Amino acid sequence: MRFSQRYGYSQVRDNLQLESMDQPLRNSLWNQVERHYWLASVSSINLLAVTPEERLTYEFCVRVWSDYFKEPLNKVPHLLQDNKQAIFARFQGARWYEVYDFVEFIVQEISSHYLPDRPDRFGKDVNKVLKREASGYRLVEQHIVPIIDQAEVDEVEGALLGNLQSVTEHLKR
Repeated sequence: MRFSQRYGYSQVRDNLQLESMDQPLRNSLWNQVERHYWLASVSSINLLAVTPEERLTYEFCVRVWSDYFKEPLNKVPHLLQDNKQAIFARFQGARWYEVYDFVEFIVQEISSHYLPDRPDRFGKDVNKVLKREASGYRLVEQHIVPIIDQAEVDEVEGALLGNLQSVTEHLKR
């Protein structure tokens, strides 16, 4: 809680965002995408001369356009900065539940194409944002799920890590 909230100068959010998403939550989720998946060094380069990291970023963009947006690949901008701006514009214009779809897509896609620890770091940061912005959802096992309280999230995550295969499979479904 910030100073202004503790002393009553600004309002403390006291209800969860369940079937809506305010701009601070939307912006904070985009900032996690920005921090984890966009390379600061590729702001305006041409894709004909790319490093391996830049190529990975471009392949990520192609997957977003083809597998998430379901757009023809000839619509993929050739400059990475243009690509980022086009994806950002769609993110900003998305309905609240489509933002969660996009976050799930990123976690699921990136977990199979990038370094193994990247989705975990992204997931932890996304959950910090969801908690801070009073979202009624958390990221658990690559899926955005509704929560009642932190104890419930901890129980589900603990059970998913447990050794009982039938319970783990049931919870994943």
